[in-house]
Amino acid sequence: MSRPEPARGELFVLGYEGIKPSAEFLNLIQTYPVGGIIFFERNIASPIQLGNQIQSFRKLAPYPLFFMIDQEGGKVNRIKTGFPVYPSNKSFGDNLDFQGAIGAYQVTATELRKLGINVNLAPVADLIHTQEDYIAERSFGTDPKVVSRLVSLAVEAIHSARIFACAKHFPGLGNLQKDPHKELPEKSQSANEFRVKDFLPFQAAIDSKVEMMMTTHLKTSHIFQSHRDRNFEKGAQIQRFSHQR
Repeated sequence: MSRPEPARGELFVLGYEGIKPSAEFLNLIQTYPVGGIIFFERNIASPIQLGNQIQSFRKLAPYPLFFMIDQEGGKVNRIKTGFPVYPSNKSFGDNLDFQGAIGAYQVTATELRKLGINVNLAPVADLIHTQEDYIAERSFGTDPKVVSRLVSLAVEAIHSARIFACAKHFPGLGNLQKDPHKELPEKSQSANEFRVKDFLPFQAAIDSKVEMMMTTHLKTSHIFQSHRDRNFEKGAQIQRFSHQR
């Protein structure tokens, strides 16, 4: 028996404005089989309010949803108050604090699960080249082996709380100074350099069975044009996983 084709709506994760979702948004969630809902700081008054909102969405939607959030530590935390907040990835990388990273990601994931979040959009797997890189504060650092180890530990720590992880931002924002949210940067790295450096943390995430991988907005003319590799393709694929509410 062949597997039925997924509804197109499952390819979309949606967000909304403000603390309280509009009637139109609620109707959309109830009517169409979307993939999930992402929460930003604008949607969160407190952890209790967020948890209650997730419960409301669960009751409303006739199908399981991904409930996603970026709770990385450092400066990228959507929940700002009443919730454990840890140092940036840079701090763990600079200090080779492997146990600290494990603890931070475990506690964060455990507390997110209590609220009903089932996907933490973390860890950052970007390998930076200099401290001036756009993503420097959010990265575990410049050493491929150290960054790969910390990415692997972070994914495993998130899994220990029985929620999903998402490595980002493939194929990597290292050696880029432009904010990809505002303009399109170009990654001029060769395929070989990418393979032996920037790809390694993403490979580590794949080896640790990361469920998702977030791509970024950038232009690259060398990485995939001159070299094809099945592992690269794995990193770029959208992976589908069934999950329970």
